[in-house]
Amino acid sequence: MQQSADLPDIQPYESSLYNPPLTFIGEASFVGNELGEAVQYAAPVPHNAAPPMDNVMSNGFFDAYEPMDSILHNGDVPTVTLEEFGCEPESPMEVVAGPGIETEPVMPVIPAVPLAREKKITGLFYDARLLEHQNLFCNPADEHDYPETPQRIKCAFEELQRIGLAARCHRVASREATIDELSLVHTQTHIWDISNTAEMDRADLKIVSTRYRDVYFSPSTAHAARLSCGGAIAVSEAVWNGGFRNTVALIRPPGHHAETTKAMGFCIYNNVAVAAKVLQRAHDAKRIMILDWDVHHGNGTQKVFYNDPNVLYVSIHRFDDGKYFPYLTVGGMEFTGGKGAEGRNVNVPWPGPGMTDADYLHAFHNIIMPIAYEFNPEIILVSAGFDAADKDPLGNCHVSPAGYAHMTHQLMSLAKGKGGYRLDAVANSIAAVTSTLLGDPPEPLDTTLKPSLSCLKVVQQVRELQSRFWMSLLPSYPMKSPLVQRPIVSMSAILAGYRRYYLSETLNLEHHDIKDKDLSAFAGQIHTSKNLQSHRGFLFIFVHRSFHDARGRLDAHINTLRLDETYVHTPTNRYLEDITRGGHAVIDIDVNLGEMPEFERGHLVKEATKYAWDHLGRHCPASRIFLIGADLGAFALTNLLSTRPVLQDRTLAAIMMISKGAIPAVHASYADRYFDISRVFTWSPNPKGRSISTRPNYGRCFSAGPKPNDDDDDTASSTLLDDLRVRMFAFIARRVGNEYVRQVESSKRPETTPKLKAEQPHQQQHHHHHHQQTVLPSPHKTHLVIEINSRSPVPKKRPLPSSFQSSSITPTTHSNGGHRGSGGPLTHPPSRTHPIPTLAARLEHKQQQQQQQHKQQRVHAAPNVQVTTPNPPATAQRGQATVVASSPPALSPSESESGSGADVLWVVHSR
Repeated sequence: MQQSADLPDIQPYESSLYNPPLTFIGEASFVGNELGEAVQYAAPVPHNAAPPMDNVMSNGFFDAYEPMDSILHNGDVPTVTLEEFGCEPESPMEVVAGPGIETEPVMPVIPAVPLAREKKITGLFYDARLLEHQNLFCNPADEHDYPETPQRIKCAFEELQRIGLAARCHRVASREATIDELSLVHTQTHIWDISNTAEMDRADLKIVSTRYRDVYFSPSTAHAARLSCGGAIAVSEAVWNGGFRNTVALIRPPGHHAETTKAMGFCIYNNVAVAAKVLQRAHDAKRIMILDWDVHHGNGTQKVFYNDPNVLYVSIHRFDDGKYFPYLTVGGMEFTGGKGAEGRNVNVPWPGPGMTDADYLHAFHNIIMPIAYEFNPEIILVSAGFDAADKDPLGNCHVSPAGYAHMTHQLMSLAKGKGGYRLDAVANSIAAVTSTLLGDPPEPLDTTLKPSLSCLKVVQQVRELQSRFWMSLLPSYPMKSPLVQRPIVSMSAILAGYRRYYLSETLNLEHHDIKDKDLSAFAGQIHTSKNLQSHRGFLFIFVHRSFHDARGRLDAHINTLRLDETYVHTPTNRYLEDITRGGHAVIDIDVNLGEMPEFERGHLVKEATKYAWDHLGRHCPASRIFLIGADLGAFALTNLLSTRPVLQDRTLAAIMMISKGAIPAVHASYADRYFDISRVFTWSPNPKGRSISTRPNYGRCFSAGPKPNDDDDDTASSTLLDDLRVRMFAFIARRVGNEYVRQVESSKRPETTPKLKAEQPHQQQHHHHHHQQTVLPSPHKTHLVIEINSRSPVPKKRPLPSSFQSSSITPTTHSNGGHRGSGGPLTHPPSRTHPIPTLAARLEHKQQQQQQQHKQQRVHAAPNVQVTTPNPPATAQRGQATVVASSPPALSPSESESGSGADVLWVVHSR
């Protein structure tokens, strides 16, 4: 007979004002009470002895008596002292059990709390014989890492002893579940198979363990499983009969995976299901709530009560779309209960790891507690696995002991405080829960944590499904079934139709039909300029997601949108307007693909971007290409740059905007060039515009400022696009100007004076302050006009090279007539102008250079460059400004020899 360790001395405990009774399912073989001088006890007696008390709990193997009147507030329970049973208060007592149950000593009584103060009682169940169930075939080196070991409950009990919580609890006597009780849930064949393992040798036990894969057996497994199940019954009945307000049961093996016909997931018998069935049969319980906060779904418990309207089963667990243990789809939120029991099964399935206190408490506040209050249970049984606890290797979640304590505190307001908790896991979390049940206030939570986006989405979806059955979850979801036979159109389809119409009718873009079946998800998502195959100006490739930010107001009673208060933010439209207004070509790729895994979405976006370049962009004769990507679009464009060398040579600027996740990188072979031509913006704590140090292959990164606190990822992406539009086009203008200056300084085009004389330039007249000037532009020009409407400050103008400041001309009015970009007429308002060399001055300067250097005659012919800052009108508001900069892009040798040039006009308005 094993002697239990003595409980430590503790100071008298002053109970809190709020300490409702709850039951925790635990294992122990003694009954203890903290008393003053007059000690009152519910003393155990032999099975066949005449009971000295009237109120008896009969469980087959033994009879245990409830605590006394002054504790239970039960007037028909008499007062019995230890002396009536011939025991001294300081000496240990023994529990005399029924047949087949080994007796153990009871812990010595330590006076702690007078009965007048201790008004609410917590029971504790713990039995050292449960530690005999062990994995005989585990590698000794991995024994400490094995997820279900005897040390889990042993360490938990020792922690309760160490901090004095065990001494404040009343121990509940051990018992085994009977065959009749087990048969309420499990088949006779299953019970017989488990019982037979007690007589097997080691070789047979290994065969059985191998057959079950995730369940192991030892000679003590059958006995431990009956003790575990019996402990769950004992603490549940102790609460039901009024012996305790709440109880804690430290039991193993666990049970919520065990189904009626088989063991599963370390579980032999379904402890909590058997306990609930006993309450229904023996005590006529009408409304039982079972809460399962173990990180794994309790498939066995759900299956037992799926069609029972008198049992509410709620499970909050990792689901991972059925790819997390037990790898069953029945853990999905759509499983709401069988016929006649609709709404009695509530699954809150987390989509992955990393869930925190804020996520669990958000689900409690918005789903579990409203449903529980409406169901109004008579008793609550909690399968309190703690593998969602922080640092647990199984769950990979981050629920703290304080988080479990707060969930427990909320449950204590239900069922008049009656509850039984079957605990198996982390010692600190068990101690926090037990402390809360004893009436101690929970530790404060980290108030900086917020529910994750995945949590908010899951909770919203569960509320929608369950709102059909619970009035407390209004507004209700109007769809009666996923297969409603009604003509319906999704909002995404409506918006996609609007976008095609807008791009076609307003921006004169055309839709490209994708021939690749693997990219069918992009049907209607790619639009191009109609003159793409002949455009010789600039080409923009824009990869983004449209309609990031949809806002609307729900009806107060049903989950329907009020269309008059619903709108969609479309920041990408302004980008396309600015580009097409200047007559430039564009390939627009919308990556709004609906619901799909993020990895699959990213792969499709990369493939679609490659498809668009190979079939459309590569054949466009544009002189220079600009890349603009947002989030997944940025990843797709960096991948495209890394895999298409031709695009590397033709790209003049690349702008990437990242609202979430990592920054994409190009291949190392292109890193230096990419660093020079790129601007990468992302949210950061740094002020907007501050440089962020990165390796060259990540591009030249800058801060977009702190992320808005109230924005989710979609809204933050929309905000980023809005904030950076002016900066982005200003950077493009600088890139064009710098490239032009670089080429002018390095280009040398052979040309003769007779050829110049033979040219018949088109004369354009401009009137400015009564002056008239004749300008000789290049035979072919491409005008780039981009208007940017924003309140952001206009970037500073760069000074012109000194070589361009030899003479002056007045502003002119350019007009386009060719198919290479139709920017339209642009009239410059009266303004100051920088000196710009005339054609004659340039020729004279060139001839002087030729004479001095004794080289072949060459003529340096440069297009016009002008920067204009008009005076704002008198009625202009503060901050208005307009910048007009004209500079052509770099020209290829073939373009220079043929005389085709490009005039680039940048217009930046701040209204």
